[in-house]
Amino acid sequence: MSKKSLIFLFLIFTGICHGQLVMNNGVKGVLNGGTAGTPIYFVINNPTATPIKTIGANNGLIMEAEFNILKYNLGILTTNITVPYMSYALESFPLNLYAISGAAGAGSIQFSTVKAPTRATGWDDLAYMPTGVVNMNGPLGTDNSAMVLDRFWIINAVGYGTKPQVTLDFNFVVAEGAANGGNTLNTSTIIAQNYDDVGNSWNAMPQEGTNSGAGAVTAVGSFELGTNFFNRVWTLVDPNTPLPITLSGFSGGCSNGRVSLQWSTASESNSAYFTVEQSYDGVSYFKIGNVQAAGNSSSTLNYTFLSDSVLTKPAYFKLKEVDLNGEATSFKPIAVKPCQVIEEHMDIVSTGGGNIKVMLYSLGAQNIRIKAFDASGRLVATNALFATQGFNEYDMDMYLSEGIYFYVLETDTKVFSKKIVLIQ
Repeated sequence: MSKKSLIFLFLIFTGICHGQLVMNNGVKGVLNGGTAGTPIYFVINNPTATPIKTIGANNGLIMEAEFNILKYNLGILTTNITVPYMSYALESFPLNLYAISGAAGAGSIQFSTVKAPTRATGWDDLAYMPTGVVNMNGPLGTDNSAMVLDRFWIINAVGYGTKPQVTLDFNFVVAEGAANGGNTLNTSTIIAQNYDDVGNSWNAMPQEGTNSGAGAVTAVGSFELGTNFFNRVWTLVDPNTPLPITLSGFSGGCSNGRVSLQWSTASESNSAYFTVEQSYDGVSYFKIGNVQAAGNSSSTLNYTFLSDSVLTKPAYFKLKEVDLNGEATSFKPIAVKPCQVIEEHMDIVSTGGGNIKVMLYSLGAQNIRIKAFDASGRLVATNALFATQGFNEYDMDMYLSEGIYFYVLETDTKVFSKKIVLIQ
């Protein structure tokens, strides 16, 4: 049996190495089969100056699941560590720990990594998050997987009284960040980010390191492993993400019966405008207005939007930011309670496809009439409806072609008119 075969079989099971493991002439070690209940460990006791030594090219450890673990029993030793990771495609991406210092107690540092199930569709990291990671949310609460490399690194300090200080270098496989059905990150700019497993957030942790532009992120911090500032799970992210703006607040209330929305941005980059959308069921939204954005800013900016109509029943509102390139991003919606109504109110909005939505708060039961006039003032459609006391809502198609129309809504006591642009 060859040397390569011996090592392959040895690493399938829990194994122990004393001092140094030497890999030469294309040796690939494989850790596989570990589960949460029964992890697979390869343990290095009393590590030397180079715990795992590789000679020549095409040597490394293939261990691409969370519970296949390489364990260094360091104690208080300050030995630098290089984990010679290889992908199943035999690409090398070693991880380096330097300047290990300040440790107290007999501890170990444990390493594993988690990759996407497939590169073709593996951009969504939500499908393979390590234990303890519950989201891939950017600062605005949306899944930011498209701007994250398709891999996690797990670095865990166990058994220390005082955990060591370290500096990290991450090498990575560029192909794991390539466009593969959803990724949009730039691998030449990505840097490291750590997951806060106490606050269940990526955003509390700083983005760290320097991108060499050649598949490496170096000089990542000098932190204490395992504290709230340096937790066990890492990945590489695009520092220019997740969105062209950072939204720092969004709220809504009533002002003289109308909905008043306020939001703030901590920073903006190439932002063109905001679209304000409304929904009564939290599913189907319709546009109620636009607000011009600043374009570029690094300071806090405040925005306000006042609706045209009175809110007579609970509704949801959300913002959509459109940047100068025409790309749009929607933010999490907010709920707003009904505003107090003291008189009859009505509104008409286009909902697309030639349809309109008619909304009326009626002080009593009554007949209402809707008329549509074209741009020349010619009456082109009419409709009669019945309104009950309270809020009434009608989804209507008056079978008109694309164009500009003036709608008139008449009740027993009021006449309301509005210009609408119909788009089929």
